[in-house]
Amino acid sequence: SSAVDEPLTGAPLLDIFPNPTLQSATVAFTVPDNAAMTLVITNTVGIPVFTTSATGLSAGDHAIVWNTTEVASGAYFVRMTINGLVHHSTLQVVK
Repeated sequence: SSAVDEPLTGAPLLDIFPNPTLQSATVAFTVPDNAAMTLVITNTVGIPVFTTSATGLSAGDHAIVWNTTEVASGAYFVRMTINGLVHHSTLQVVK
């Protein structure tokens, strides 16, 4: 099941699965042509536990796999920015 609200018009399509997760989670997203993307996942006190970025992404579907084996159980906040548009979601890690 998805932990993502319906995207706003023009916002990137974002899906995180499995959620909750044990060992890894896939952040799948769709971008327009020549997109710049930044992904930041933080714990509940706002400390980043995973970050990545890319520029010049081709139009279409992309995915990033986050290995969650080294983080504690709990809620994590996902913030993806694509061409200046920000999308927020949550992810639950269970051990």
